[in-house]
Amino acid sequence: MKSLLLFTLLIVLFGCAKPKEDNQKISGIDQLTGEWHWVSTCGGFVENCLYSSDTNYAVVDFGSNDKFVELHNGTVYREADYSVVKTSETTARLLFSGQNYESTLSIVHNRLEIGSGELVNTYTRINKHLIL
Repeated sequence: MKSLLLFTLLIVLFGCAKPKEDNQKISGIDQLTGEWHWVSTCGGFVENCLYSSDTNYAVVDFGSNDKFVELHNGTVYREADYSVVKTSETTARLLFSGQNYESTLSIVHNRLEIGSGELVNTYTRINKHLIL
């Protein structure tokens, strides 16, 4: 009886486990197009991190038409045309039209990292745009 109870408990615990976040294998900058959910921002003088939550979240959308949209808590924060200058298979420079600064871009372990100064924003893929 104890074996059956233990077996049932294990099935319930592992059967309800959260699916792996990294189920999409993203191998390079060429797979940038799509929507990405902000996970964290880390760095700065004190090397601190800020994490997304139900009340503090962001999404960035790299459109296949070279349009970039950044939403903070559901409100448009920035819209711009963008270009990517690839520096390796997994890294690039991100440029926005009409702005005098650039960011670094890399894809590491299926996560997008956008660096700006001493801060690094990390994102996971929500969905990929289909190129028609």
